[in-house]
Amino acid sequence: MAAMVLPELFAQQTPFFIHNTKLLLSKHKHIINWRKTPSILEFGFADGNNSKNCLQLIIPPDYKEFIGADVSKPMVDYARKNVVLPRSNFCQLDIATESVPDELKNRFDHIFSFFTIHMVKFPRLAFQNIHRMLKEGGQTFHVLYERIPTDAVFQKLSQHPKWGRCNQEMMISPYFDKENPRQHYEKDLKEAGFADIYFQEHRNLTYTFPNEKVLTDLFISINATLPYVPESELEEYKKDYLTIIRQRMKHAAAEKVIPNDLTAKYTLFVISAQKQ
Repeated sequence: MAAMVLPELFAQQTPFFIHNTKLLLSKHKHIINWRKTPSILEFGFADGNNSKNCLQLIIPPDYKEFIGADVSKPMVDYARKNVVLPRSNFCQLDIATESVPDELKNRFDHIFSFFTIHMVKFPRLAFQNIHRMLKEGGQTFHVLYERIPTDAVFQKLSQHPKWGRCNQEMMISPYFDKENPRQHYEKDLKEAGFADIYFQEHRNLTYTFPNEKVLTDLFISINATLPYVPESELEEYKKDYLTIIRQRMKHAAAEKVIPNDLTAKYTLFVISAQKQ
């Protein structure tokens, strides 16, 4: 799973994620069946700002524990230094690990993620691990892209004679090239042991960035392939990466797909399921 490495920069770019998470939680929080004194895990926790402004506003006050997990050590270290939340702890965790730590198995009443599952190369393994970590009757809830807006960008970079050697494919969502990603995610959930699945689609969502710097800073902050680019070539890579993004957005604006070249357009899925 791709691990982001720029927590300070990412922490400045969370309004996009907060906007979308608030929107979809407001529409779907009614399906969350909060248990008494719940143990809660949120993976893909990142810097914690999205959680603080969204999920943490609706968790029951009697929660037993809140674990914020991320695959990125820099993100976990940042959260430990900056997040203040009673009865919380933070750990490094790859949700698609081949071996779930014993102390996490059958531990949680609720498991959440926002803008994370689409970064997992093997979603079925992730859902299997979620199933293992939930208590009987526990519930999981996720917000994710159908396809990441940068999928085509990283696909192009993966074919670049220089940047193709720098693990660009790790940033491409697992079902980018599939006609119907939803069918694949639903199959993964069922194969992981979930039966009662809630699955909603939100199409043609848009978000307009306030200026080009905010937009480009966000795209730099989420790029987990930066450590794989030689230091001497990093600025050249960033320039090429951002140039492709801006070209695609300008073309979409010219074709009237989006109203202007600072607007992103995307589809988000909301998934919830319960462990029987």
